[in-house]
Amino acid sequence: MRGRFLSTWPIARKTGLISVLSLAGLLLVASGYFAVRWYEGGIQQVRDRSEEAVLVTRMLSENFLLARRAEKDFLLRLDEKYYERHVKTGADVAELLTKLAEISPDQSADAELFLTGYVAYNEQFRKVVEAWKKSVIPRMKDFGVRSGNLFIMLKHG
Repeated sequence: MRGRFLSTWPIARKTGLISVLSLAGLLLVASGYFAVRWYEGGIQQVRDRSEEAVLVTRMLSENFLLARRAEKDFLLRLDEKYYERHVKTGADVAELLTKLAEISPDQSADAELFLTGYVAYNEQFRKVVEAWKKSVIPRMKDFGVRSGNLFIMLKHG
């Protein structure tokens, strides 16, 4: 009785059963494959967003350094081109912060808060520049000093 289960079936029925079982196995393997690929695709999207966030963060860091450098150069040389550079870099920082908020929605509140603080910082620097323009920069022309030699002007003035 043990070996007689399929021995009584005609060969066509045995072949059909083998085909159905093979097809079911293939469908099972294929569905597993596609499920894993779908899961990997989701993980890949998260990874891509993370890489883009890291790239934007690096660009933000570089732009902050450039903004601080332009600020320092303006205060040392009292040349308006450095203030203009600072304004342009500030616009780039604002754009990058907005992009970072879009890339990483869970960090958008922090990015918005940071942007608010950065805008306030830029406004304060603009006030400093305006004060220098009103008080010191016109006097530099009286002494024949172009830019960068504030110490010569103060020594003689």
